[in-house]
Amino acid sequence: MLRINGELIRAYFEMNKFLVRINRESVIPEEDVQKNEEMGLIVVNLNPSFSSPPRKFILMTENLLGIPRALVEVKAWHSKKFSPSVLATSLSSLKFLYDRAQKQAKTIFKTGDFRKILIIPQLPATKASQDKSVDILKRKGVDHIIDFRTILEFLIENIKATKNYADSDSLQLIRLLKNYKLFGDSQLGLFRKG
Repeated sequence: MLRINGELIRAYFEMNKFLVRINRESVIPEEDVQKNEEMGLIVVNLNPSFSSPPRKFILMTENLLGIPRALVEVKAWHSKKFSPSVLATSLSSLKFLYDRAQKQAKTIFKTGDFRKILIIPQLPATKASQDKSVDILKRKGVDHIIDFRTILEFLIENIKATKNYADSDSLQLIRLLKNYKLFGDSQLGLFRKG
């Protein structure tokens, strides 16, 4: 599952003109695995469209374009029910918040000016639980979140049925589903919010 999530997230950022380094999938010496895995993803926007990062905590794709550089961590809790209590007990595993990861990012970016983005399956259903979750994440040091729905919507809408995505099994599957019209207008409507 990590590979599929990694492919989808990488494609999302690359299609939005970011350079992406995925340390977990890199071939690195065994003694460096722990140090590098704490970084998760490193993304650099090749053409940021705003002079300062967006203020919104929950990012949509159009807000993402204002981020010049970021550490990104993917929490693919697809089978867990997301709630403030699950979040509170799981935050210690957010490696991009560790001092060591922050120092590495400053070295790579050559600046301390970067955002910390957490990718989650979705926020809780109720407004009160959403607000509590956002508050917990902000207090821990997360700058923004993006939900998987936003990423999947973007990919489904932007993957071309006529293009070959041979380097990515996940994108190739989306292409095939589109090619055989299994993502029609009514199915795409399922992904639209509200």
